[in-house]
Amino acid sequence: MFDDHAWPFVGREGELVRFRRVLADAGSCGLVLAGASGVGKTRTATECLAIAGGEAGCYPARASGHQASAELPFGALAHLLPEVDSGQEATFEDRAGLLRRFASALVGQAGGRRLVLLVDDAHLLDAPSAALLYQLAASSSAFILATVRAGETAPDAIVALWKDGLLERRELVGLPPEVIEELVSAALGGPVDPQTTLTLATRCEGNVLFLRELVLGGLADRSLSMENGMWRLVRPLRPSNRLVELVEVRLSGLCREERELLELVSFGEPLGQPELETLADLRAAEGLERKGLLAVELSHGRMDVRLGHPVYGDVIRAGLPLFRVQSMARALAESVESSGLHRGEDLLRIGRWRLVGGGGSAQLMVAAASEARWRYDFTLADRLVAGAQQLGAGFEADLLAAKLASVQGLSDAAEGMFVALAENAADDEQRSLVTIGRMDNFLYASRSMDSLRVATQAEASIRDLRWRDEITARRSANLVEVTGPRATLEVVSPLLAGTGSEPALVWACLTGAHSLARLGRCQEAVTLTERGHAAQLRLQQPIEWYPWFHLFNRCEALLGVGRLRDAEQLARVEYETGLAEHSPEAQACFALQLAKVCLARGRVRSAAGRAREAVGVFRRIGRPMFLHEALMILAMTVAQIDGGAESGAVLSDLDRADVPHMTYDAVDVLHARSWNAVVNGRVGQACRLLEEAATLGLESGDLVVASSALHDLARLGRARLATQRLDHLETQIDAGLINLRAAHARHLATDNATGLQEVSESFAGLGADLLAADAAADAAVAFTRIGHSRAATAATRLAITHADACEGASTPSLRSIDARARLTPAERDTAMLAAAGHSNKEIATELVLSVRSIENRLQRVYEKLGICTRAALAQALDLTAPWEGVHQLAKTN
Repeated sequence: MFDDHAWPFVGREGELVRFRRVLADAGSCGLVLAGASGVGKTRTATECLAIAGGEAGCYPARASGHQASAELPFGALAHLLPEVDSGQEATFEDRAGLLRRFASALVGQAGGRRLVLLVDDAHLLDAPSAALLYQLAASSSAFILATVRAGETAPDAIVALWKDGLLERRELVGLPPEVIEELVSAALGGPVDPQTTLTLATRCEGNVLFLRELVLGGLADRSLSMENGMWRLVRPLRPSNRLVELVEVRLSGLCREERELLELVSFGEPLGQPELETLADLRAAEGLERKGLLAVELSHGRMDVRLGHPVYGDVIRAGLPLFRVQSMARALAESVESSGLHRGEDLLRIGRWRLVGGGGSAQLMVAAASEARWRYDFTLADRLVAGAQQLGAGFEADLLAAKLASVQGLSDAAEGMFVALAENAADDEQRSLVTIGRMDNFLYASRSMDSLRVATQAEASIRDLRWRDEITARRSANLVEVTGPRATLEVVSPLLAGTGSEPALVWACLTGAHSLARLGRCQEAVTLTERGHAAQLRLQQPIEWYPWFHLFNRCEALLGVGRLRDAEQLARVEYETGLAEHSPEAQACFALQLAKVCLARGRVRSAAGRAREAVGVFRRIGRPMFLHEALMILAMTVAQIDGGAESGAVLSDLDRADVPHMTYDAVDVLHARSWNAVVNGRVGQACRLLEEAATLGLESGDLVVASSALHDLARLGRARLATQRLDHLETQIDAGLINLRAAHARHLATDNATGLQEVSESFAGLGADLLAADAAADAAVAFTRIGHSRAATAATRLAITHADACEGASTPSLRSIDARARLTPAERDTAMLAAAGHSNKEIATELVLSVRSIENRLQRVYEKLGICTRAALAQALDLTAPWEGVHQLAKTN
């Protein structure tokens, strides 16, 4: 449960370091922390004072300026000063003596230690207190730590502190989004959905006070909730009572014209100059801009007027009467409509206003709904399309309503709408548009066979060749799932070479690039993503899949060839773009790609975090096909963390996902299950699964995943089985990662220690640290077997270096090098099963041997490892702490 009083202190490490340096400087008199209200000046200063009174051994004292004491002489410091006779009128000399007396009293309280006096809100000090502060600094009698609000008028003596160079002034700015994420995660005690973090960061603009109140308000009204192991906003934020009070203090003292103008801007922002000139008093706007309550900027030659802070709008809108809202909505809509439409943003604004104030045209509302749909604001798009339907929009609005239901995961409801539309379609164009919508809806729901059925029926009845080509191209996306890369590429190749419509070309590029990437023709795939992306941006009428899906395919191609850093950079850029555009689908898709990159590089905990994020978002927005893929990546990742306790649970979740078995991911599923088998000590079962995955991948054309499965087979001790097929794939897949996989298997099969060390260095060059660690450990084993202890130690140290970058990853290769060198593969498989807790009978069943054979094999294992009991196996194999033996070997040799 969140503790209201335990708000973490993060993001100000630089300020604390600076304070320590200034405090340690004998010639320094102090530091001023300046910044906007709520930016964290007081909390930072408090932490500094704690440092002064703790590790620095100074005497800390504290005072605060306040409007209530600003008219009282020495009011802010009264609790620190001795009493004086206030009945006598003091002369100038008396006042000077009083300052000296008070300064001496303050310093005397320190008892010989250095006095560090924190004065919070020093801009609100009364003049005598400010003068005393200046005297303490000027005489170097005390170290002054003051906070002031930027832009506020302060007493002359306070300004003189930094103007005269007595104190250093440091400006505090709002916390950046990455620190906001750290802060909110620490406060809530768990991970926070990045989109929620971005929303909070945008709303608070780095203001910690506002952030805190937004979080507390979200917890209070349950708009901020834990879902799928991650905190996220499930409803729009509403200002809490405390936040309203804070903002209303800032807005107090405004005249009626100023308040009404703020209400207008809060409802319609950003407003342009024409709207302001028509509906408001520009002189009031100028005054509010000077007060920081309005922000004005030029964008593409147009003036945009917004509130000075997003939170102001939350508070003002929450208190608006409905009649006032409706009146403003009508006035704003009429004003912008009369000036002509220039941007998509104008459509959205008019649409929103018409929903509240009424009126408008059906055509405009459909256009606004479409704009909202492509900006990922599905809630607004639903409302706008409903408004268009009420105004009699017809087929276009009904089709968009069905598409909106589909993209939000409401597959059954969408299918009902599409069926009704199909029954009333007037021509081939309408029939084709409905067919494509139904195909998309079925694909989103992982119902590829239904999608193919609808496409086949349409191709038989639609005569317009342009639309038939587009449906054929669209059908290829289903072939990816049902038949695999090779068959899909055969279907789309004529479309890629022909002169069909641009939408057909875009679809062909999408599925063609994906197929080429899985076939290992990665450079061709990259080129095709560039062609498809450019073609889609040229479309006048967009297709249902976003242009960034071409970039998703490009990541796949880059990963397939081993360009891991390029794939990571592209995925990160698109992930951040998805967050900025509030696209949960883009966020999840590129979180999935980042998980794949992290897994390929061996950063297993980072991979697990990204995969969990993708799983949560895909589950929320209803994308079972992508959810299935994210769960597979998560299963493979957690199998290499902490003994893989979570792997089985993830695979069970995968089984419950209710996704039909498809060729598209069948190889990946087998691959994921193999790693779960490894976790449970069932290396033989894992190898059988990998062989099955490789065979299926070779048959369907999923050559990149087949090569990965074969490489894992070699890593599990079956290099001779994998080498021939990897050598063959090396001639079919673009040069890069496949060459290293094949070389690793060849050198494992021949115990080529030098070759394994060279492969390790090459893996490291790609950024594949876990594979580099495995290959180096394999080299250490090979060197140990031939008695080259010095070379074995060097290889071990190299393995440790690479493994240290892998966030605690655990693979069979990163077990005891000594045990691996002594045992045969069969003995090692048996020992791992026994160490994992399986009985001799279970091991015999797993390995298809007699119990007596297992007993004899285990006895040979005990003799080779120098142990006497089954209980010692785990330690001898380093199954509980895989790197203890490796580190020890590196030290002793």
